[in-house]
Amino acid sequence: MKKSPKKIIKNTAKVAAVLWGLILSWYHFSEKIGYIKHDIQKELNDSLGKKEILKDQETNDIIKLMSWIISQEEFNAMLARHGYENDSIKINSIIQSDEILYKTILEMQTKYGNPKISFWGSFKNLETGKNEPTRARFNVFTNTIWSHQLDSVMIKFDDIQKNESLWLDYGFGIWWLHGWTRQEYLLNNWIAEIAHAKQLKEMGLIKMSIDGTIDYIRSGFNYDNTYEIPWTEEYQAHKEYEPQLVKEFIDTYKKYAKNESDITLWNLAKFNAWFFEKYGNEEQSYNYLHMLEKRKNPDAIYFLAKLYTDEYGRNFVSWWHSISTDTTSTKIIFWKKYTANTLFNEMLNRYKEAYNLWKTDAGFNLVQIAFNYRRWEYNDLIITIGNDLLKNHKHELNKTQLANICSKIWSVYYQQKDLENGAKYMKMSDEVSWWEDIRRY
Repeated sequence: MKKSPKKIIKNTAKVAAVLWGLILSWYHFSEKIGYIKHDIQKELNDSLGKKEILKDQETNDIIKLMSWIISQEEFNAMLARHGYENDSIKINSIIQSDEILYKTILEMQTKYGNPKISFWGSFKNLETGKNEPTRARFNVFTNTIWSHQLDSVMIKFDDIQKNESLWLDYGFGIWWLHGWTRQEYLLNNWIAEIAHAKQLKEMGLIKMSIDGTIDYIRSGFNYDNTYEIPWTEEYQAHKEYEPQLVKEFIDTYKKYAKNESDITLWNLAKFNAWFFEKYGNEEQSYNYLHMLEKRKNPDAIYFLAKLYTDEYGRNFVSWWHSISTDTTSTKIIFWKKYTANTLFNEMLNRYKEAYNLWKTDAGFNLVQIAFNYRRWEYNDLIITIGNDLLKNHKHELNKTQLANICSKIWSVYYQQKDLENGAKYMKMSDEVSWWEDIRRY
């Protein structure tokens, strides 16, 4: 008995839908099957021509880059494979190596199937047609993590000299303090895709591919939906496995960190706080920060001051009134009770201490905070610290910061009706002539 044309068309459409589901779901895990060659002559500046990527060497170099133990020769070779001829970036001057971090990454890397890691791959989203060079991918067929395109925003080499702080930053990646560091992007992308490597090890290629196809079809052919549906592989990888893997990562790091050096405590602080997107244990992080503070670590003291500043603004300052009028009510901040005055004093004292330990940025922030929030109380402090910055640290601050300090001092003198002293700083802060006047100061 022959099938009717309508039935044939209907069955063909079903088969086509399933095949399309397979293609798209596989693509999202693996992007494009096999090795993708990029025309780096067109994509990268200072191109050396097309290069074959040595995947195992690439994996080793990226692990070393993530843990900051990469040598200058290895760094140069990695860049050369991607089309960059390096003659200016002195990597050891802008990173701080951590053998413990290297051992931690290596242990987890080998435990979960030892996937290859590369800056190569296809970063095009098939559904939207857009290129997503900063988004990590996992190639389920070759067990490869594609971290991100090398020259994408977080590891852009053409501005590396202008943004050295993005390489070595004691911060936590808190966006309101300084944005994201390159190490954060590398480690977050790596651990997010290690979750898929763990799935591959547990389920195998066939089951993972079939389940991924079913997830895509049941999500209504919208792959982004699968990240929020509990029974899907993406949900399991990023909502369940990823936080567990971060916790395991921290525990493994602590296992190797027998001697608590400053950098070890810094890493434990940031790993427990906002460094990883899917994990946060802020109380534990503050414990490590206070351990560093007791050691008179200026970066820890300064960072705590910035955190207190943010909480002060969030809890005691309204957008229409920069100086808090609420001086009696208490709020729980960092697991302690504070009034506006007690929190402000702790914040200000930390800025002072960090500045006395030769943390220039702390002095600049001290002037800003005192001027913006308690100008009338701390006029003498603004003038004293401001003048010290202009006299002893002017070459450590940029022109905008120097002009800002001058304008703050001028404003204080103006309020005090000391126009003679104020005129000097007004002239120094003038848009045209202030720079040369500061240079002669």
